[in-house]
Parts: sequence; structure tokens; C-alpha cells
Amino acid sequence: MNSEQVMPPDVGLVFGGIRKQFLWLNGTWDIYKRLFMTSQEDVDLLNGMAPGFFNRCQVAFQDDIVLRICRLCDRATQSGQQNMSLDQLYRVSCPHLDAGQQAEIKAQIDVVKGLSKPFRDVRNKRLAHVDLPAAATSADTFYKGIAGQQIEDMLHSIHCVLKTLSLDLTGGDLGFSGMGHKADQIITALRGARACKLGKE
Repeated sequence: MNSEQVMPPDVGLVFGGIRKQFLWLNGTWDIYKRLFMTSQEDVDLLNGMAPGFFNRCQVAFQDDIVLRICRLCDRATQSGQQNMSLDQLYRVSCPHLDAGQQAEIKAQIDVVKGLSKPFRDVRNKRLAHVDLPAAATSADTFYKGIAGQQIEDMLHSIHCVLKTLSLDLTGGDLGFSGMGHKADQIITALRGARACKLGKE
């Protein structure tokens, strides 16, 4: 269902954009978990077949997850520019919500912002800028400050904001399913390639 068709136009525009960002973020996290966090056997497979390539993939996924989370937590306006963020969504939604609904959404967004601190630290010190002490720290070491459960909690909290607003304005949940485990295809292909390689040796 198109959010722009069932919500007030100004809200639907922002909600639809954030929903797309959230689905991509959730899908990226699903793929990351499947590739790098499901089993040591699969990690050994990646390292055995193309260690340099998959190390770069791992860091690229981590960077993308952090940046997308931080963008959703940006202020509604920065340097005179409008951001597609949860604050923006709250701003355009307020005229269409009663006081109780506004308070609930605001409280949920505050939870998201509270969870965002370690992600913003990584963005500010490693991605958006190169902090001098951080420059001498490997990406792997730097990301150890963010645990998988923190990402799960963040995604759950963002989902709560979107679901609550969807229920308030449309009476239904517009759906926030992930993108599926596309990484299964990669693992299967690599296992086949490894078997062929071993068969030729």
C-alpha cells in the first residue's frame, strides 16, 4: 500500500521516504547477519575463498548501517536544508495528531535518539570526519563498540515509531517486512565453487 495515498500528503511524502530507508536498512542488516554472524563455518568459507573482498564487504555493510541509522536520527532541518528524518516526520505529523498521540510518538523518537549515540560516535569520528585518534584504529576495532543487539534494539525502536504513526493515521500497519536473506545465494555459490576447487586439486 502506498503511504502517500492513505495519509495526509505532507505526512505521506516523508513517511514513504523513511519507510523505504528503513526497509533497506533492515534488509542490509539481515544480509550482514547471514554472512558474518550466522556460523563460524560460513565465515571461514568467506575468508577461505576471498578474504580481502569479504573484509571490505563487511566494513562497507557496517558503514552503511551506521550512516542510515544516523540519517534517520538527524534533525528536521540542518543548515537550512530539510532532512528525511524521524524529527521531520514528527514535525509534519503533529497537525494531524491529538496531544496524546503526539506525546507517544515524541517519546518513541526520544528512545531512538537515546539508542543512537554509539552510532553517531562512529559516524562523527570515522565516517563523516576522520578523528585523529580514530585514524590509527582499524575499522574492526572501532565497530566493536556496537553490538549486534544494539542494532536490533535500534531497528525495533524505529519500527515502533513507524508502526504507531501508521496506526494513528491509517488505522493499520502498512507493513515493514525485511528484504530476505539474499546472502544465502552467495553462501551456496561459494560452497559450490569450493567443492569444484577441491575436486581439481
